[in-house]
Amino acid sequence: MTPSELEVIRNWSTLAIAAVGGLLALFQFQRNQAWKSVEFLALQMKEFDNDPYVIATKQS
Repeated sequence: MTPSELEVIRNWSTLAIAAVGGLLALFQFQRNQAWKSVEFLALQMKEFDNDPYVIATKQS
């Protein structure tokens, strides 16, 4: 192989590795966003259940 062919292979390899890394980062970001949504919903439900008006309504 000529040096220019090796350089092309190296460039494509770098691009492929970067693309795989980017896809993995996107997947992890989406998974973390879903987890944050679940945490937020759980906090909102806890605050709602501890609201004095809600407690009074449940008891009546």
